[in-house]
Amino acid sequence: MANVLIVEDSQPTATAQAYCLWESGHTVAFAGDGATAVAKFGSETFDVVLLDYDLPDTTGLELYRKLRSIDPDVSAVMVTGRGDERLAAKILKEGAKDYLTKSGGLLEMLPDVVQRVLAERETQRRLAAQEEALRQAHQALEHKVAQRTAELRRINQRLEQEIDYRRRVETALLQSNQDMLTLLESVSDGFVAVDMHGRITYINRAAGEWLALAHDDAIDKKFGDAFPWAADAGLDTTIKNVSATGTSQSCEIEINHNHLHDWLELRLFARPEGVAIQLRSTTQAKTRELRRDKQRRLLSRQVQERTAELAAVNRRLQDENDERLQAEATLTRTNQELAHALTALKQSQTRIMQSEKMASLGQLAAGVAHEINNPAGFISSNLHTLAEYHGDLQAFTSACGDLRGCLLQADVAAALPPKVQQKLAATVDLAETLDLAYIMEDMGALIAESREGTDRIRRIVDDLKTAIHPGDEIPTPTDLHAILDAAVNLIRHDTRDRIDIQQDYGALPALNAYPQRLHQVFLNLLVNAAQAIAGQGIITIRTCREDDQAVIRIEDSGSGIAADHLAKIFDPFFTTKPVGAGTGLGLKVVYDIVQNHGGTIAVENTRATGTTFAVRLPLTDDGKGNRPLATSNTAMKTVKIEDET
Repeated sequence: MANVLIVEDSQPTATAQAYCLWESGHTVAFAGDGATAVAKFGSETFDVVLLDYDLPDTTGLELYRKLRSIDPDVSAVMVTGRGDERLAAKILKEGAKDYLTKSGGLLEMLPDVVQRVLAERETQRRLAAQEEALRQAHQALEHKVAQRTAELRRINQRLEQEIDYRRRVETALLQSNQDMLTLLESVSDGFVAVDMHGRITYINRAAGEWLALAHDDAIDKKFGDAFPWAADAGLDTTIKNVSATGTSQSCEIEINHNHLHDWLELRLFARPEGVAIQLRSTTQAKTRELRRDKQRRLLSRQVQERTAELAAVNRRLQDENDERLQAEATLTRTNQELAHALTALKQSQTRIMQSEKMASLGQLAAGVAHEINNPAGFISSNLHTLAEYHGDLQAFTSACGDLRGCLLQADVAAALPPKVQQKLAATVDLAETLDLAYIMEDMGALIAESREGTDRIRRIVDDLKTAIHPGDEIPTPTDLHAILDAAVNLIRHDTRDRIDIQQDYGALPALNAYPQRLHQVFLNLLVNAAQAIAGQGIITIRTCREDDQAVIRIEDSGSGIAADHLAKIFDPFFTTKPVGAGTGLGLKVVYDIVQNHGGTIAVENTRATGTTFAVRLPLTDDGKGNRPLATSNTAMKTVKIEDET
C-alpha cells in the first residue's frame, strides 16, 4: 500500500479522492496549497502525489518542479478540470506519471492509476538497482583487468631485469674466473684441481715448479700417479671421500721420496666439478716447531727445578706470614678488648657519676621531703581539728539563730526589758552586717580546699620518695598504672600551662618487676616527650595487653626524630642536645632497664605526628620472675598540666 499526498484546494474533491484511496488500503495526507504541500513533502515520505493544476498560490506544474527539486524521483499525477491536450502533453513531458481530468470517471480510475504508478515506480527502482549492479560489476571487471595488466607488466619488467642481471652475472663470473686464474698463478701456494675421477684438470705455476712437474705433463693424470708420495699417504682415498661427501678436510704429511724430505699442509675443498687442493710447505714452520719443542723441554726442566726452589721459599714465607697474621689477629683482638673495656669504663664512670649525683639528689630530696612532710602533717592535723571546730561552731550558730528567731516574735519581744531589746537589735544588725551565714559556709569550703592542698603535698612527697628510693634487688608485684601516675605527677611543674597529658589505660595484670627502675623508664620517656614539644602540645599514654605482653605507648606531638638518628638513639653518649645539656645516657638507661625485664622498646617516628615509644614487657615467666598477678583497674583520664600556685 502507498502513502499518497493529495494537493487540492477543494475540500469536497479532496475528501472524495481520499475516500476512494482509503477503500483501496492507501494512506492519505492533504495539502490545500503549494506552500503546505512543499512543507509536508519535505517532512514526510510519499509514494504518489496527486496535484491539482489550479492552486491558490501556484500552478500544479510549478509545484511539481519544486517537489522534483526536493526528490528527483517523485511520482506525480496531475489532476485538472481542463481538457486541454497541449497542457496534458506539457505535463507529461515535464515527467508526471499521468494526467487525469476531474470529469469522466476520475474516482473509478484513481485507484488503478495509483496502483499503476506504484508498479512503474517499483519497476524503475528494480531497473535502477540492476543498472547499478551492472555498473559496479563492469567497474570491478575493469579494475581486475587493470590490476592483471599492471601485474603482467611488472612480471615482464622483472623478467627483463632478471635476464639482464644474469647476463651481467655471467660476464662477472667469466671475469672472476679469469681473475682467479691470474691470482692462482701469482700466489706462492700450490693449487691443484682434480675431477670426479681424481684426474688433474689444473695445476698452477707454483705447484708445478715446487713439485718439478710441467703443466702439460700433469693434466689428465691421476693425482697419485703424478705424485707417488701422495699415493703412499693415501690421498687418492681422501680425495674420493671429500668429493663424495661434499665436505672439506686438511692434513699434514711428511715427504721422503727421491731424496725429497719435506712437510706439506694440504687442504682439500669439495667443488661441483671435483676437488680443489691447496698445498703449502710447512718445512720451515715444522723445523721451528721442533726447535721450539726442544727449547720447551729444556725450559720445562729448568722451570721445574726453579719451581721446587720457589715452593720451598714460599713455604717458609707462608709459615712466617701465618705467624704474622696470628700475631696481628691477637693484637686486633687485644685492641678490640681494650676498646670495649675503655668504652665500658667510660660508661661505668658516667653511670657512677650519675649515680653519685642521683644519690646526692636523693639525699637532698629525702631531706626536703622530710622537712616538707613534717609541717604538712602539722597543717593537715590542725585543719582536721579546725574542721571539727567549724562543725561545732556551725551548730552553735544555728542554735543562736533559732533563739534569735524566737526572741524576735512580737509577743516575746514586747515582754523583754528595753535593755535586752536593744542588745537583741544590735546583735541582729551585727549578724546582718557580718553576713555570718556566708562566713560559716565559706569557712567550710576554705578548710576543705586547704585539706585538699595538704593531701596533694603528701602525694607529691610520696611520689618523690618512690622516685628516689633505691628499690629492692628482687622483683615485686608492680602496678604499671600506679607507676605511670607517679611519673606524671613529677613532671607537672616543668610542663604547666602548655601540655595536656592524656592517659588511656587498658586492662593490665600486675607483673613481677623492679618498680623503681620502671619508674625511671617512664619518667625519662615523659621528660623526653615534654622536651620535644616546643609550645603547646599533647602527650598520650596508652596501655593494653597484646598476647602475653603488657604494651605501654608514650606518644608526643613534638617535631619527631630525624631519620638518620633513629638507629643511634639507644647508643650510649648519643645526644642531639647542645654540649653540656645532656649526657646521652637517658635512653640507654631506659633500654638497659627494659632489656633487664625481658622486654623490648621500639620507636616510631613521623615528622607530621611526633614520636611514639612502645615498651613491651612480658607477662609470662621468662626466667626473670615475671608472672601475671592480680589485674589492675582500667582507667581513662586526661590530665591538664597547669600552674597549681
